Formats: sequence, C-alpha cells, structure tokens
Amino acid sequence: MENLNKVINILLTIKKASISINDDAVFYIHKDKVDEIKKYLSENGVEINDILHGDQIEIERSFYIQNNIQPYKDFKNYFNRFELSDFGGRTIIILQEGEQDTVVFNNNEIPTSYFFQSGKQDFKAPNYYFLKKIIEIFFPRIVDYIDSTHNKYILLSPECGKFEIPAGNISEIAGIEKSLEDTYKAIEKILSFQKGWEPIIKNRIIRGLEVYTKPEEYFYWLIGNLEQFVTTTIRDYDVFSASHNRNNFGTIRT
Repeated sequence: MENLNKVINILLTIKKASISINDDAVFYIHKDKVDEIKKYLSENGVEINDILHGDQIEIERSFYIQNNIQPYKDFKNYFNRFELSDFGGRTIIILQEGEQDTVVFNNNEIPTSYFFQSGKQDFKAPNYYFLKKIIEIFFPRIVDYIDSTHNKYILLSPECGKFEIPAGNISEIAGIEKSLEDTYKAIEKILSFQKGWEPIIKNRIIRGLEVYTKPEEYFYWLIGNLEQFVTTTIRDYDVFSASHNRNNFGTIRT
C-alpha cells in the first residue's frame, strides 16, 4: 500500500500541473510547469516518452506495468475500455476525476474503490464491474435471445408469454449512490443452484415490469429491483425444492 500511495502521489502531482489528459494518458502540462514536472519525475526515477515535445508528457508504459496499474483518463474512458478480464491483475487508476482526487479501484477479492486523497468511497467503478458481470454472466441464464437490430432483451415464458426489455446504458446506472455488491452476491448464490430457478425469476421479472407504462425504463427498473427479484426467487426455489424432496421421499414402499 505504501508503494501504491507513492505511485498515486506521482500521478496526482502531474495531474495537478496539467491542463488536460487524453485517452492515452498523455498529460498536457501548463507551460510554466513543464520543466518542474520533468525534474520531479527524473528525481523519482520515472521515465517519460522522449518522442513527445513541448507541453506533452507521457509516462513510459513500464512504469504502469511494474506497479501493476491500469490508468484511465476519466470514467467515460473507463466505461468505454474496461473489460471483466482487466480486473484482478492491476489496480485501476481513474485519473481525471476531481481537482484534488484520483479514483483508485483496488484488485481485492471484494472490489473496493475510493478517492485518493480524500478517502471518499466511489461507487461508479465497482458498480460498472458488477453490471458488466450481470450482463455477461447472469443475463445469458435468463434471457432467451437478444434482438440486436432493435437492441432488446427477449424473455419467453409459458405463463407470461413474450416480453421485451429495451437495453439500457449501464454507465448511467453505475453512477447511482449505492453499491451493487449485495445484488451480485445474491446473483452468485442463485447461479450456484441447479437448473429450475430460471422460469421462476423470468415470471417474477415480467410481472414486476409489465405494470410500468414506460418500456424504455424497463431495464433501469430491472437493475434497480434485481436484488429483490433474485432473493424472492431463491425463497420460492427453496420452497419448491423442499416440496419436491418431500414428494420423492415421503412415501415408504413395502
């Protein structure tokens, strides 16, 4: 952690002297700060790309690799580039968020993200991670097919028929001021079950969403209520399993 803090302080120092940062983590330094920053980096053993001239400073990629860091310019850059495989190997640093802060998304077993130096908790980075897992791991278990032409998820249920959910922008949902960690914990639990729970949750989702009059908001209501849908399905599935076991073993034959 001490070394990580030192590395983040180096990045924060460059950021404070910058006018802007581009998507490739090139810092555009205030002209009167260029020599000062170059000297600072040299004193800290940080190599820069010598090809760039003037007010542009790009830290050599080896700096990020050696310190297990994946930099992103800002949340938009993070949303556009982040893949689930990016998590776990490197600490993610989101550079340009807040004048005095940088977001640090740690590669702990339980994803945690905070603003350095203020220490305020960040929800956006881990929520986007959880949302990607929901879309890529959970949805394939409950969605019958995807209408790519119209960007819709299609659910088919013998009880409720066909139901369409227009896809939403998960980067918008990531900004809610609450963690989606508990939602995904519930999902992990239900994914560990044998098959049989999928029709239950599909019916619950369809019945829960069809009362709303704005289909364009179905996706957002679904994510907002997903933990409740999952935990209720777990309860129903447990009741079904217990009843099924009693029926199988309740009669003794002689």
